[in-house]
Amino acid sequence: MSVNGHDGSDAGADNYGNNWRFIRQCFVVKENIDLVADMDQADKDVIKAEVTALIAYRYMGMFYRYGGVPKVTKSFDSPDEEGISAGRESLENTLQYILDLCDEALAVLPAKWDVANTGRMTQGAVLAIKAKTLLFAARPLFNSESP
Repeated sequence: MSVNGHDGSDAGADNYGNNWRFIRQCFVVKENIDLVADMDQADKDVIKAEVTALIAYRYMGMFYRYGGVPKVTKSFDSPDEEGISAGRESLENTLQYILDLCDEALAVLPAKWDVANTGRMTQGAVLAIKAKTLLFAARPLFNSESP
């Protein structure tokens, strides 16, 4: 039995393009949550941290599959916008970006949520993303002496 995603799930599928759509959606939330008038700043900060962790998660999956990938630091409005055709980053730069995203999220997220908020991003989830990324980075594939 193999996991291949033929059942409509994303299991086993690469979905490279979906990663960028998802990352853009996270940046749209992060860039616009402060416009919500009836939400306190602490809640806004937590939501920003949650989407930052989700961006790190998507980058982790791409890092595992491709190594270095383009570094996106904001949403883009159109294909003509400067930066949308950013080149591929090095392994080291991609790794550092993921770790920076994790550290940014860790500084704000709680260690645990109450029962009403089960399933929301926590520090433990972010530490798992960070640890898995570091494990991928330690693979012989990325640390070989040969070209």
